[in-house]
Amino acid sequence: MALWARLRSFWHNVLHRSDVERNMSDELQFHLERRAEDLIGRGGLSRAEAMRIARLEFGSVEKYKEEARQSLGLRLLDESRGDLRYAFRTFGRSKGFTAAAIATLALGIGANTAVFSVIDALLLRKLPVKNPEELVVFD
Repeated sequence: MALWARLRSFWHNVLHRSDVERNMSDELQFHLERRAEDLIGRGGLSRAEAMRIARLEFGSVEKYKEEARQSLGLRLLDESRGDLRYAFRTFGRSKGFTAAAIATLALGIGANTAVFSVIDALLLRKLPVKNPEELVVFD
């Protein structure tokens, strides 16, 4: 049951990414403003100075956003998308390498499929007779 809830939550976050990002920014901004108000009330600082100190105390907002994205599973998705974009750009620039890589993969997959089909037919499957273990070979 928990797995379904996590998957549903992940897909909701993926499909409503802009809402997730906006909520994350709003939440972090809320915490910065509450700290700034606390500094204004206690120290009598100006709003600008209090916000500056709150940002310094809080640290990097982007670091917290990255940690939140990672906990939601979105960071892996972002990194994978970036890696795929880089791979396609690289393949687009070197067409000879791309053709050689595709041909090598095709030949390797085809050869493995052929070998496995032969092994499956000869060794793994039983003969299509009633009692294959009772068969005898005559020379």
